Amino acid sequence: MTVCLPPFDICSFLETLNNVYYGEDLDLAEKVPSLEDNLEDRIVHQEEIEELGKAILKLPEKHKDLLYFKYILEMNDLDIAEIFQIAPDSVRQYLTRARREAKELMDKEMNKHAE
Repeated sequence: MTVCLPPFDICSFLETLNNVYYGEDLDLAEKVPSLEDNLEDRIVHQEEIEELGKAILKLPEKHKDLLYFKYILEMNDLDIAEIFQIAPDSVRQYLTRARREAKELMDKEMNKHAE
């Protein structure tokens, strides 16, 4: 099943997913860089977000859609399950797989750049 997604702010999406992967608090006010932040840390963080974006683009459509519905549209599992015509418990499993696959792709790309 292909779902047509409306346009969205990819930067916010990537920042949200980055927070999910690293278990950071989702308070975006805390994510605003301060003047005291180390420039190198900010560059590394930006590179991680870019790599996460590339990884997400490589995901199967279903995984991208699931991540979009969950983290951008903030839909609950029951609503997502209805759209994909799957059990609500399956939504959590698919989301876990999508996050894991994106993280693995991101790590693989980061390791390529480190070599």
